[in-house]
Amino acid sequence: MPLDQLMVEEGLVPSARWEMRRKLVI
Repeated sequence: MPLDQLMVEEGLVPSARWEMRRKLVI
């Protein structure tokens, strides 16, 4: 499991940042 995904699971990463990450990945 990717670190970012793990952090999201823990709720340590802001949803806004995660959305931006997803856009960059996709």
